[in-house]
Amino acid sequence: MPPLRPASLALALLLTLLASPAQAGRAQAGANIGTWSTWNLDAARAEGQSWRDGAPLGSVLSVGTPLDDVAHGSLRVDDGAHSAAITLDASGLLQPLPGAAAQPFGGRIAVQSDLDAGRLTLQSSSQRAAYAAGLGTREAYGSNYGWAELFETFEVVYAIDRAEPINVQLQMRVNGTVLADGSDSGRVGGAQAYLHLAGVDTGESHLYLDPVWRSETSVAGETLSFSGALQPGGCSVARGLCSGFISLYAALDVRSRQPSDGVISAQNGGTLDLDFAGQLGLSVSPGVTLLRMQGDAVLPAVAWANVAAVPEPASAALWALGLVLIPAYRTARRRAP
Repeated sequence: MPPLRPASLALALLLTLLASPAQAGRAQAGANIGTWSTWNLDAARAEGQSWRDGAPLGSVLSVGTPLDDVAHGSLRVDDGAHSAAITLDASGLLQPLPGAAAQPFGGRIAVQSDLDAGRLTLQSSSQRAAYAAGLGTREAYGSNYGWAELFETFEVVYAIDRAEPINVQLQMRVNGTVLADGSDSGRVGGAQAYLHLAGVDTGESHLYLDPVWRSETSVAGETLSFSGALQPGGCSVARGLCSGFISLYAALDVRSRQPSDGVISAQNGGTLDLDFAGQLGLSVSPGVTLLRMQGDAVLPAVAWANVAAVPEPASAALWALGLVLIPAYRTARRRAP
């Protein structure tokens, strides 16, 4: 069973980035797993659990039958959360040649996204069973696919007479290990990263769901980055304030590559074992106020997003004034024709 990423996630991403700039961010995750084989199986099983903000959300259990001994499961957390996590496991026995013992196989996918920490994690494994039979090979393994995603929007408030540009930089620092790449099944597994920054003139034109990085080997501190000047938003002359919005998207997923033609797909197998994590960091020029908003409410700041440097005392006074005036400024701007 080759697991596929639901197309609805692409729509969810576009709706998030095109929605009101005041929409709060969220963490999302999804995973599929199943038994895959070229021969008959015994005891096929797939099961797993999902969590939203640390509380159990859903579970799945699939057990093979004597007539159709395969199993598969799928879980998603995509309804607005600070953290989302999923773990799925699959296992089974590849039926043997006469006189031989059945061979066990299995797989696991575990994904997690944490908005407050700005962190994504991805773990994937698959154990293959195989033996020669006639002119071919009979094989079985746990096939899986998983992704972890983060969305967030920030408002940048600054003085109307500011002359210098406001520079914004979004980074994802990736660390990961690959202990086995799955190539014994004919496909090479790897981790892919997605990073997009809207509201900023980065000079990049890649689509939201286009990967910007892939690795099939272990990495340490690989840094992905997009930066540019904040695009202007709206201003209030009476209050002497302007603002712009930053929307970002980040994700990790696991996919495999067919060496013969380079085609990458959401099907993994063989003896695969990888573990990756991505840490976000957002920095903005000094002398501005960086806010996470939900309507007119200011949400708590997150440690991974900050103004680049401590402002001078005059700028600090502007920050304090801005925090007082921002709710009225936003209300007046919405009422303006």
